[in-house]
Amino acid sequence: MNSSGQLNRVLSILGDVIDRYGEKTQSIAKNGSDDEKSMYGSFVARKLLESASSAILARMDPARFLILQEYQQRAGVGYRAHERHPASIAWSGDIIPEKAANAVWSNEADPDKFVRALLGGHLAEVYWTKAIESFSQDVSDRSKGFWIEELSSLYEQKLQEAEAKLAGAKKVQAESTPIEKQSPLVNSNGTVATSVLGVFRGKAQGCYSALSKGVHLEFVVDETVLLDPETVVVHMLDAVKLVSQLGYLSNYMDSVYTRIEPKTAAELLLNVEESLER
Repeated sequence: MNSSGQLNRVLSILGDVIDRYGEKTQSIAKNGSDDEKSMYGSFVARKLLESASSAILARMDPARFLILQEYQQRAGVGYRAHERHPASIAWSGDIIPEKAANAVWSNEADPDKFVRALLGGHLAEVYWTKAIESFSQDVSDRSKGFWIEELSSLYEQKLQEAEAKLAGAKKVQAESTPIEKQSPLVNSNGTVATSVLGVFRGKAQGCYSALSKGVHLEFVVDETVLLDPETVVVHMLDAVKLVSQLGYLSNYMDSVYTRIEPKTAAELLLNVEESLER
């Protein structure tokens, strides 16, 4: 089997997991009893969050998943149920970067130090910043639902913040530096897209942490007081919206493995949004 066939198999398996836990997340959120929401809601939504995030990362960094697949298929390597395999996908490191974002583009060009997480680091900024910029220039789908409108508004907000920051920097420079010593200050669109990516990184980490509270034993008071069924549902739907928006934006990446036309992706995103409203 060639590498593309192997990767298609990986994506097919992840797709099955997404479908199964996506349907269960929607079913529990909309029609589940309070007990079902409290006992199972956080688990199925976190499973959806992790599997959907992994599927997008697999399209950005196929080799990472082909190597993992090879480890899991090789006889003799064996997966021990009582311990985590070091090659496994981890939320911290593979989805959320461990390295500080401001250190990404330092002069340390050692490939071993490249950060290849989904939502931060070298790989993320190469893929997501271009995708976010491409989205910002595409006005064809702006009327297709609140979730797309929300993405557009987020970009505009970060653009205005960047322009205000640039204007302030120019004012300070004009007031404090002789004109012959002033250096040009350029507002890079990449900075705006990086800020948008930072918002998604924060949302993803917040969503994961909130759902984890319903998975792990954390409370020694009545859990339903601090994490009542209604709150669990909010966290579940946040996870659905987050991975749906990321999945939509990923189709603006120009070098990702497999993508669909943004117009088609917008229709699918709207379908998910409307299904949660019905």
